[in-house]
Amino acid sequence: MQLEQKYKIIAGVEFISAASFLVFWIGYYLSGSISVFQTTAYTTYQGVFPFPDSILVPLLMTAGFMTLKNKKSGKVLSIICAFFFILLGVSGFDLKLSSGMHLMSMIDMASITFINLWCTIFGLYIPLKIIQKKEQRWRALR
Repeated sequence: MQLEQKYKIIAGVEFISAASFLVFWIGYYLSGSISVFQTTAYTTYQGVFPFPDSILVPLLMTAGFMTLKNKKSGKVLSIICAFFFILLGVSGFDLKLSSGMHLMSMIDMASITFINLWCTIFGLYIPLKIIQKKEQRWRALR
């Protein structure tokens, strides 16, 4: 049975996101320049995100592999990860806007916007595409 294109896209987004989370946190903690260029508020508030991200990365990788194998549990796990995405995206926007960190520079504003939009948009995209019914099914029911 051929895997639908939407599931390949979902798995790809999950792999790219997991790799991006890993690269970001490795860079965040290994880069000595973080504390020089960022305010105390940035380093304080940013510290709340490693724990959910450390849970999300293995879930995303597992969901991606299971979705590529066309297992139903992979699709369910993808939906769970999508809700994590939405939570991280919306809470990231709220945290950055309420602390005023988006006003530090145009680069910060652009990167914060991109990361949080990525999480929110794909968090909404994944369950909508998985749950989406084929139009032929609806026609058959009429």
